[in-house]
Amino acid sequence: MMQPRRQLLRTVLPAAALAAALALSISSFFLVRQWERTRAERAFRGVALDRFRSIEEQLRDETLKLRLLRATYLASYEAQSGSYTGFIREFRATVVAATLTDSSTATIAFARAVPASERSAVVATMRANGYPDFEIRDRDPNGSFGPSGSRPSYYPVLIAEPSSRNNQIQGWDLSNVPAFRSAMERASATGNAVAALGQVIAGGPAGNLGVWIFDPIVEPTTSREALRGSRPTVDGFVVMQLRVSALVENALTGLTPSGIDILVYDITGPARRRLLYAHQSRSRPASISALQAPARYQWSSTLSLGGRRWDIVEKSGPAFVRAHTYFVSWAVLGGSLFSTAIMFAFLLWYLRRTRAVELTVAETTAQLSREVEEHTRTEDSLQAAHDDLERRVADVNQRSREIELLSEMGDLLQTCQDLPEACNVVARFGERLFPRESGVLFMFNESRRFLEASTKWGPTAVGETLFSSDECWSLRRGQIHSVTDRTDSLVCVHLG
Repeated sequence: MMQPRRQLLRTVLPAAALAAALALSISSFFLVRQWERTRAERAFRGVALDRFRSIEEQLRDETLKLRLLRATYLASYEAQSGSYTGFIREFRATVVAATLTDSSTATIAFARAVPASERSAVVATMRANGYPDFEIRDRDPNGSFGPSGSRPSYYPVLIAEPSSRNNQIQGWDLSNVPAFRSAMERASATGNAVAALGQVIAGGPAGNLGVWIFDPIVEPTTSREALRGSRPTVDGFVVMQLRVSALVENALTGLTPSGIDILVYDITGPARRRLLYAHQSRSRPASISALQAPARYQWSSTLSLGGRRWDIVEKSGPAFVRAHTYFVSWAVLGGSLFSTAIMFAFLLWYLRRTRAVELTVAETTAQLSREVEEHTRTEDSLQAAHDDLERRVADVNQRSREIELLSEMGDLLQTCQDLPEACNVVARFGERLFPRESGVLFMFNESRRFLEASTKWGPTAVGETLFSSDECWSLRRGQIHSVTDRTDSLVCVHLG
């Protein structure tokens, strides 16, 4: 029973130990891998958050330019009275002093609300103030400018900086562009800056999307108009054209490259997502479709600009993935598997060594068992012979004693003078011949038909003291009648 159990143990123990070690190795690998992934995700989120905040701060700085120029306009009496000479000078001085134009800002302009009745006067004023070719114009889908048609009101660009790359848009009626007209109407209704998407006109490749921000300049209302809740009058707009690509790149200029791609989507309204710009990490020049594919690490957040919502999506590039490779988990797995192999080899050697020792011990034990068994058989034989000899001696002694007693009893019976003395001798020697038994001596009476108890010995009474010879099976059969089990044998009547 023990041998199969040991054999099973030798088979199961290495397999169980190997399975446990492999399970521990794999569990350690996945735990360390999860720790590495969490650490990489946290690092990616930290780097991505830094870039998002930098872009957010850059955008905030750009919107501050609009507020500064609107304040410049409201502080200029000449602009509000219709003479633009001093205002144009102050506008340019403000733009230059505050370095409001950079690679992010393609255009900073002022567009004045001009009713159709004042169109000729505004054109004459601008020509008199140093712009002899000024004209209110429209831009066709091909990008060419021409005289604007007749409409109730106009929003021409009176001044655009930097002038070196924005001369072509001076006099452009922005309200002729449907997206711009809608943005200006919402800005007029709310009194807040509103952004719209449009083609980059200056400072970038033709046809690229840019962001145009319209910040309304509201004339101060009288207290009576405020009480009536009338809509304030918009005098014009400070207009800014932003290049999203330059905005993102300027925001990332002071940051350490980390191998992260950035995609800027416009998600305003029910329309589909529109990709405004894709920043490629220096480690992966790739196509736009490749940049839009899922990455190992990805994080996004939303910015708001003039009523439009941008989704800033940041993805890990090859450089970031290489810098956060899961080498620790693989090292742990390799070390665990190596340790498992060493442990398994040692266990096999130990089991084989144990098996060899057990075989040697088993052989020695078997030999000793055989010797002990042979010695035991010899002892048993000797003991049996000794016991038999003792029984024989006991039998001989018993027979000798019985013979002596019978001889002595015979001598005494021969010397007895009468029957009572003989009966007394029989009783005395009956106790000695049968020390553990009870007995009775019956004798026939004179009629020879009945037997009567003449003497008895032993502690117990034995049947009746007088009975007929027909009641005894021994007398009827003429031989000894022995009863060992009263339930299986015939019992004499006189014995009850």
